[in-house]
Amino acid sequence: MDKSLTTVLVTSSTTVREVLDSFKATTDDLLLLDQNSVIAKPHLELLTDYPRSASVALVATEKNGDTLVRQNRIASASSQSHKVTVGNRNFAGALRISQNQREAVIKALEEAIDSRLPGNAIDLSLVALTRARVQVDAADLWAAPYARSADNLVRESVASELENLNLGQLRLKMANRANDGFYSVFFLRKFSKLLTWLAVRVKATPNQVTLISFAIGLYSAFCFMQGSFSQTLLGAVLLQISIIVDCVDGELARYTRKFSKLGAWLDAVTDRVKEYMVFLGLAIGAEKSGEDLWIPALVMMLIQTFRHLSDYNFARSVKLRAESQFLAPIDYTADFDGIVPTEREPKGRLRYWLGKIIQFPIGERWLVISASAVIGGASFTFTV
Repeated sequence: MDKSLTTVLVTSSTTVREVLDSFKATTDDLLLLDQNSVIAKPHLELLTDYPRSASVALVATEKNGDTLVRQNRIASASSQSHKVTVGNRNFAGALRISQNQREAVIKALEEAIDSRLPGNAIDLSLVALTRARVQVDAADLWAAPYARSADNLVRESVASELENLNLGQLRLKMANRANDGFYSVFFLRKFSKLLTWLAVRVKATPNQVTLISFAIGLYSAFCFMQGSFSQTLLGAVLLQISIIVDCVDGELARYTRKFSKLGAWLDAVTDRVKEYMVFLGLAIGAEKSGEDLWIPALVMMLIQTFRHLSDYNFARSVKLRAESQFLAPIDYTADFDGIVPTEREPKGRLRYWLGKIIQFPIGERWLVISASAVIGGASFTFTV
């Protein structure tokens, strides 16, 4: 657990004033836990061990739930005195309040205290923060049961289930990226999870795994440079191994909670270099067979460069658009949040995965490079 945390167990008699006093009395982030919540340790670690620059609440997906999440952020929450117009999550009863937002948090909680509305202190605190538009990120709880109930039998039943749970396997399952492409989810990560478990056992670091993937990718490019069918086949296989290992570094970082800016930068840069070196290798290998494919290779590099820049700008615009939804504060004393529902019905699985494939993420892209190089050589790769 993060040592820079002060934990408060919230009971039915705890007041928002006590929450505020606990927050003001320390320079550490404040972790509020409902006494009626039963939560698996790996889920609680989403609040305690992951790097957080803003407050964060633990939630679970639930149609018409008591909490609304938009763009991975709590947009509205409920209490005995407050209701959401439409909810898509349930609050699990665990809230981390960040000292990075100290002034805004104190102001929001003081307003809640002045209003004297009844309710559980942890619920009222979450409502106060979200309605004052203090950023509260959403950490999704999944892959294991939880309970937030005043019923002892319910809590004991869930606690019993959690006792029989393999926490290592749960952490490994949670280490998967939730929004990966079709090929990554249904193929690459089936193998990468095995390697991640091995990396955990040998105490490898995420950056070490990134460099191993980089080395395999460079050797793949070297094989493509040879121009022969056998070497092209080997290069294609190595490229797939490289991306499988590339999945491991992120999984390992999430499993061990070892995150760094260097690691994120290294992962992004090595992926780009590997891809460009493969294009270069294919062009050199084709030249040995008398084909001049330098222009197509350069065009592919330019297309990928433009794509990466476009993806970055698109992600930035999405973030700015999402933040615009959280500009106007909501009256803390109002029963309902007044938020107009704009959420669309979830896509069907077929439509969702087709959309993912059409986006042509790195897994699908490298699969096409490998398959086309083996089937028709470099010239076929650059025309697919």
